[in-house]
Amino acid sequence: MTRDAQAALASSQGSGAPTAPSGRTMVFFRSIGAVAIAAVACLVPEVGENRFILAGLLVFVCIPTAIWLERTYPVAETGWSEPLFDLAMVVSLVHLVPDMWFVALVIGLMVVQAPSVGASHVSFLFYSLFAVILTSGMTLAALVHDVQGWALPILAMTVLYPSVIYYAYTQAKL
Repeated sequence: MTRDAQAALASSQGSGAPTAPSGRTMVFFRSIGAVAIAAVACLVPEVGENRFILAGLLVFVCIPTAIWLERTYPVAETGWSEPLFDLAMVVSLVHLVPDMWFVALVIGLMVVQAPSVGASHVSFLFYSLFAVILTSGMTLAALVHDVQGWALPILAMTVLYPSVIYYAYTQAKL
């Protein structure tokens, strides 16, 4: 029985527990997101001269890797693996298109707060790790590529993030 069929069966039996989206659904929407970002990169010249390389990496590396991750480490078991991969891509690919540093930061902030991580009883540790990766990776990219105005967003993240981690910690205790 596939995971989709199992989820549908559990839902129809009125288990009362909410069911997570299936792996196929998650991969579908992740793929749509990657294709949409790739399309924007191709269509908007302001993204930079490496926009076609970025689009190719998103479509031909990130999507197949997301599919492999879901098959190898299903989100129901390891909700941290896919967001960790996404975060690694954000802090790596920003070097291809440094003019999109602020856009990458916003995407990274969304990834860092991935709801799938919250299912873990040690979610606060993953959120802490993700915060360190995003903050250090984006700081490095800003310094290497001389991004103007980077310090205030990084400072705001650094100051506000402990409260987010504490919230995740208290939620994990419930």
